Amino acid sequence: MRGLGNGSFDPKTLAILEAAFDESWLTLKFNGNDKVRPNELARCILRLATEGELDPARLHDWALSSLAPATMWRQAKSSELGSPSEAPSFVATSDIA
Repeated sequence: MRGLGNGSFDPKTLAILEAAFDESWLTLKFNGNDKVRPNELARCILRLATEGELDPARLHDWALSSLAPATMWRQAKSSELGSPSEAPSFVATSDIA
């Protein structure tokens, strides 16, 4: 995986990371969040693990809190776009007197 160095994790650590990912993913889905992609969540958990965090509860909490700003940005962008009928209309320059 790019950007995470060339380190590896032992089987016990992989089980912890898998559990943290699964719990985080279920939390996102339970709360109706469809903005975060699985690969974003996985990268976030792996980044935290490479920084030394291996507690499943903290991985869960920190991953979700670090992804929250991206989620809010996407929600704001999609709500700003609105429906096609709300799109701004433009006037042709030939119509301006």
